[in-house]
Amino acid sequence: MKTISIYACLLVAVLMVGCATPPVVSTRVPIPSWCVWDGYEWVSFHGNQYVFYSEAGDVWLTCDKAVLGRFHAWMHEHRNNWHDYVKWNQKHGPYR
Repeated sequence: MKTISIYACLLVAVLMVGCATPPVVSTRVPIPSWCVWDGYEWVSFHGNQYVFYSEAGDVWLTCDKAVLGRFHAWMHEHRNNWHDYVKWNQKHGPYR
């Protein structure tokens, strides 16, 4: 009985490690044609994903959960007029 419980604990530990989600890695994306300043960063939608501008690398990256959460909260607060804040890409980002 003791041997079975040790194996059961090991099995549970292995399963838990296998279920851990890997860290989200932002990937670089092309410069989008439009974006919106949500009070924290420039956010846009490119292809099938939300992206944001990172000044640190001067690149556009896929949004992580924190950025996406802030942007969705901002969109909710501005649901009737968020399109009024859109900046169109003249040549390159960011849109100042």
